[in-house]
Amino acid sequence: MKRYIARVKIYNKPIFSLICSGEKDYIVSFPKSSNILDGGGYFNFHFTLHTANNRLTHKVVNFGNSEKDFKEILDEANNGDFYISRDKEGDLKDIDMTKGEMYLELNNPRFIGNILNFGINDVYNENKKITDFFSESKKSDDVFGKIIDIKFPKHLKNVEIHLNVCKNFICNPFVAYRQMGIKYENGYLFQDYLNGDCYKFIILIKEQKNE
Repeated sequence: MKRYIARVKIYNKPIFSLICSGEKDYIVSFPKSSNILDGGGYFNFHFTLHTANNRLTHKVVNFGNSEKDFKEILDEANNGDFYISRDKEGDLKDIDMTKGEMYLELNNPRFIGNILNFGINDVYNENKKITDFFSESKKSDDVFGKIIDIKFPKHLKNVEIHLNVCKNFICNPFVAYRQMGIKYENGYLFQDYLNGDCYKFIILIKEQKNE
């Protein structure tokens, strides 16, 4: 059983979605990439928050090109420094880039954790957008409880997009950010109730600084 909580768009095209699976896991899913890598390469990945123990995983579930398929890549990764999941039959399934070792302190009602960050350079470039790197989504907007279409402030050129999460947080996250001196250009908030707990998901649009 899946609940389609929110879809996040950029330039009115779906970029990632939040889904609750089995009333226990939150999955942040991206559409499969277009064939943008060398040799017609593609990739597919998602992030999962396992609420039973607050473990965060980042899994590559498909990857390859015209010369190498995902099974071959899994075999190579299994012999390297990667954490490989297996299915019920014991076959190699996907690659967890967090190595199964990342946990968030969500039982602390004062804690806000980070699920993912990504940067976008030259956000108003009409000829090359981040959305061009992803295929069209198979799900319609109608199945999602909330649709967020990200807008970028006009003065920005390069941005960072952060997706954060908190559980039973004791105040408004945006108030907490201001009190902590965390600067952002725009923010979006949506929430979901699961097993009596309130999970809040926060999207922050930040100016990308060149260090």
